Amino acid sequence: YFKRVNPAFERVLGYSSETLLAQPWIEFVHPDDRDSVLTHVAAKLASGEPDIRFEHRYRCQDGRYRWLSWAATPYHQDRLMYATVRDVTERKQTIEELHRAQERFRYLTEATTQIVWVLAGDGLVNRDVPSWSRFTGQTTEDMWGWGWLEAIHPDDRAQTAKAWTAAVTHATLFQIEHRLRRHDGQYRYMSVRGVPLLDDRGGIREWVGTHTDITEQKESEAELQQTNAELTAIFNALPDLYFRLDRHGTILECQVSPDMLLYMPIEQF
Repeated sequence: YFKRVNPAFERVLGYSSETLLAQPWIEFVHPDDRDSVLTHVAAKLASGEPDIRFEHRYRCQDGRYRWLSWAATPYHQDRLMYATVRDVTERKQTIEELHRAQERFRYLTEATTQIVWVLAGDGLVNRDVPSWSRFTGQTTEDMWGWGWLEAIHPDDRAQTAKAWTAAVTHATLFQIEHRLRRHDGQYRYMSVRGVPLLDDRGGIREWVGTHTDITEQKESEAELQQTNAELTAIFNALPDLYFRLDRHGTILECQVSPDMLLYMPIEQF
């Protein structure tokens, strides 16, 4: 039982001192926390430790629970324990929301086909980047600091390093295309975009970015350029007249041999 409580304790919980003193203190503790609290306190008392600290949920007068952090000092000769209590509900809720956000981010990175990365504000790798490791085969130790650059195609490294250094120095958007080595040794074209997250003072707290595989797009563009080059070469080799029309019949291109004289009524165009 409580022997005495101060007005601040009454305000936090919403009970009168009479109500708090009339019931065993453990009755106010959340049912899921009671066993762990009793076990913890009993072990500390048995060991003779002068400082006992613990946290648990306490029932308020309106039926809600609040997290309380206790710092207690036992006085065995008086069979009493003096304690200070802090309401840490908001801190607990913030931590819980942070854990949920981290879990959502983890699910996002696992679900997307993109490589999603988070780096320190100084631009160095100082943590695990699972999607990068899965794609490149690099371990956390391999990519640490500037080690990630080793997975970039040798011909693209200098340009990538220069652009990344400039972005980190000036806290600007990082955007580039380069070739990234996959775990099987094949290089894939990537479209890269990184955004700095700033703190209240304008400093970079961390970087969040993505690598998007655009290899098929690059290959299609190269094939189209090759096809256009071949068609141009064929057309240039033709000795006579040719037209290239769109599906509406509009002339897009024409070529006439210098030896040919073309006459057509204007209304036919």
